[in-house]
Amino acid sequence: MALVLVTICFDRLFWQAGPGLNLTLFVFIVLAVLLVRGERLPTRQAWTSLVLTALAATLVSVHGTAVAIVASIMGLLVTSALMLEPDLRSPPYALAQALTNTAV
Repeated sequence: MALVLVTICFDRLFWQAGPGLNLTLFVFIVLAVLLVRGERLPTRQAWTSLVLTALAATLVSVHGTAVAIVASIMGLLVTSALMLEPDLRSPPYALAQALTNTAV
């Protein structure tokens, strides 16, 4: 529920704005919500994915390239899947699960 509220707030606050600082802020807030919400400690794969997603989000602010934007969004999908399902260990399977969940 908190992720939905964050998404609605950023949709309203940054309507028709470029994906610079707003995407970076969104990613960091979602990562913070995922860390605070977790019942168990994140796995090593989840921590690695979280750090790489934070790096990609920082690069969105610095460079603003399409590669950084796509990496940030894909990293957010993989990180959320790995954080919400601690038994999931493989990043490719986490990406497949996240894409399946967004398509359903």
